[in-house]
Amino acid sequence: MFASFSLSLFAGTDWDFAFHMHAEVQLLSPLVPVRQVRFIRFCKQHAEGVWAVVDVSIEIGHDAANAQPSISCRRLPSGCIVQDMPNGYSKVS
Repeated sequence: MFASFSLSLFAGTDWDFAFHMHAEVQLLSPLVPVRQVRFIRFCKQHAEGVWAVVDVSIEIGHDAANAQPSISCRRLPSGCIVQDMPNGYSKVS
């Protein structure tokens, strides 16, 4: 699976960071078409070394700027908690 991303940062939110992301997902199969996904990724620091990361889709449909037809898909809301660990690694749950 390949994915390419473009993003822009939102300011003035209740979250520490909010990114508008555009991803193109391509599986290594001629039977599965390339999918376009647009979503907002929210990141909030809850404590020292503890972050919440949440993705929410913002659009269904075709990319109006792209002259060629594309198939869009919608991601279900998802997220995780990222916690710094003393050994230098991060715990994701």
